[in-house]
Amino acid sequence: MHITNNIHALKHVFHIEVSPNVKLDRFVYSYVIFSDEICLIDSGVKGCEESIFKYIRSQGYSEEDIGYLLVSHAHPDHIGSAARIKEITNCIVVSHQADRKWIENLDQQFSDRPVPGFFALVAEPVEVDRLICDGESIRFGEHSSVRSIHTPGHSPGSMSLYFHKNKVLFTGDAIPLKGDIPNYDSYSQTLSSLEKLEKLTNIEWLLSSWSDPISDKVSINRLFDEGKAYLQLLDAAVKKYYSGTTEATMEMCKRVIDELKLPPIYANPLSHKAFLSHLADLNSE
Repeated sequence: MHITNNIHALKHVFHIEVSPNVKLDRFVYSYVIFSDEICLIDSGVKGCEESIFKYIRSQGYSEEDIGYLLVSHAHPDHIGSAARIKEITNCIVVSHQADRKWIENLDQQFSDRPVPGFFALVAEPVEVDRLICDGESIRFGEHSSVRSIHTPGHSPGSMSLYFHKNKVLFTGDAIPLKGDIPNYDSYSQTLSSLEKLEKLTNIEWLLSSWSDPISDKVSINRLFDEGKAYLQLLDAAVKKYYSGTTEATMEMCKRVIDELKLPPIYANPLSHKAFLSHLADLNSE
C-alpha cells in the first residue's frame, strides 16, 4: 500500500498459539521508505523477510538497498525477521537504549514478558548497531530523514517516528486500540505518551503497527480519544478488583476482563502484568 510516493505499508498476518487448541489471529505492519537507500521500519514476525524482499523487488529495488532497519520496540512481532534481514543486507539496526537488552537477549525478554508462542514469532536475537534518543534524527540517503519520539509505556524503549517532509507520524504500538488485548508495561507512561503524540500538529498520515493507516484528521483524533478512554476504563476496573488486597491473582485479571466484556482469552499473564502496572502507579502516588 502506498502512503506517499516513497512510504509504503506492508501488512503481515500471523497468529499466536495461546494453547494447543487456541490460536489468536493478529496482524502487524512494517513500513518501507524508499530513498537513495531504503529504510525499513520493523521486520514483522519470523519469516516475513521473504515478503518484504519480494515487495521491494517489485518496486524495482533490491533487498541489498536496505540501509537501515529502525526497530520501534523489542516485541517479537516487530523483530521477528530482523536478524535474517541484517544477515542478508548488512543493514544498520537502530533502536532505543531501553529496549536493547530485549532485542539482543531473547531469553531475557521471554523471562520478563512470557508471551505465548514467543519463539515461534521471533527467529533469533539481533545486535543493535546504533542507539537513538528522543528527538534525534536519522538521515538515510541524501534526501530523507526521520525524527525519533520516545513513547514508552507499551515497552520501555518504544519509539514513534515523525517524517516531517511527508507529514507522516508512525506510532508503532503506542496507541492502545479499543477492545484489544491490554498489552503495556506501564499504564501511566502509556497515557503520557498518548498525550505527547496528541500535541503534534501538521500530520497528514498516522501509521500504526496494529491498525490500518489513516489520513483524515477526524479519524486520527478518534484513535487518540478511544485509546485514552480505553485505558481509563481499564484503570477503573483494575482499581475495582485489584485494590485492597495483599496478593494480586489471575482471578482478579479475569474479573477485569469480564467486567469490560472482553474476550475471555484476554485473561492471561500478559494482561495481568499490564494491570499490575496500574497498582505500581497507584502506590507511587
